[in-house]
Amino acid sequence: MTDMGERKKRERINWNTLKKLGHYLAAERWYLLAAVCLAVAGNLLALAGPMLSGYAVDAISPGPGRVDFNQVFYYAKWMIVCYGAAFVCSYSLAALMIHVSQRIVRRMRRDVF
Repeated sequence: MTDMGERKKRERINWNTLKKLGHYLAAERWYLLAAVCLAVAGNLLALAGPMLSGYAVDAISPGPGRVDFNQVFYYAKWMIVCYGAAFVCSYSLAALMIHVSQRIVRRMRRDVF
């Protein structure tokens, strides 16, 4: 019986901790919304790369001299653009999350002391 009571007490403590942390996160909601948008955009752009690669491969027909190089280079260019934009989103997301975490920790320290 005591084990179950201790478990419920720990769960209640965890929820209280999450509520307190939610207070700090709510103050950064616009940064967190931007982070979600950057994560979604970065992942979609990274997923577009293999799709474009498939289109480039489809432009290659079997047999000698049956490669549509204009179409292959077109898709290759867009792959580079998509992967570059995904990199920018990923880097921006990391920088933004570092900034948000530093702001939250600063506010927590100010509240404690």
